[in-house]
Amino acid sequence: MKSASPIVSLLLLMFSSISVAADLPLTRPGGAASDPLAIVRFTDFRVTSIQLEGGFDREVLSIEGSYIFHPTFKVNYDANYWRTDVTGSNQTGLADIRIKPIYYPRTQRWRGFLFRTAVGMDLRLDGDNVEKGVGDGTHQLGILAGIQLLFSQQSRVSILGEYRNSFHSDTDRDLDQTELTLVGVHTLPSLKSWVAADLTLVVNHQDDHASSTTLRMQVGRSFTRSIGAHMEALFPLAGQDLLDHAIRLTLRVQY
Repeated sequence: MKSASPIVSLLLLMFSSISVAADLPLTRPGGAASDPLAIVRFTDFRVTSIQLEGGFDREVLSIEGSYIFHPTFKVNYDANYWRTDVTGSNQTGLADIRIKPIYYPRTQRWRGFLFRTAVGMDLRLDGDNVEKGVGDGTHQLGILAGIQLLFSQQSRVSILGEYRNSFHSDTDRDLDQTELTLVGVHTLPSLKSWVAADLTLVVNHQDDHASSTTLRMQVGRSFTRSIGAHMEALFPLAGQDLLDHAIRLTLRVQY
């Protein structure tokens, strides 16, 4: 009987973690979906206008969402369609499709708030339009790990790290980079609104570990429990990012 005790304890620990995760509402109005580690079902329809260095432009039509298969497992997905003039004339095409399964091995309460860990993979398939200046011409596979802190129903912070490498390239350069993102989201229930911000550091290991840092700031509003919209701006803070600045409008559907 004593030999079974560790097994029983492990099973109790596993199921207690799952039950805490299941206690979290899977759908919340507004900004929870702006946290990449949030367990919420949603679909975003985005239009992004990007001003690139050198006076070039890029417009991006995107669909992004998340489907929850279990309180401890979800799959994020997105697809991006570009219009750009980086080749000297307007070109359009599918840039990439991305699938990101994420597993939450542990969720528990710690000092009055919820603490959640996450691990996952990130598969990015190029749209094979790099000759038009659309996409980066690489199929990529990444591994990720993150920590999410839920201070209340209104406030959350996540730290997400990811390493990506290209396993196929249509250009003369492979991709090998590490990305670290800090995200904060705060909802304002009385205003049916939310604010979010994230800071992303990207280190390019193929270019002498050159790095770039981008700040994203977002303001959104819920019109119903299922429908909302937000506007955000992206600014490069340092490094060799080709982004000059970008403005994005999004229609969000939660279900």
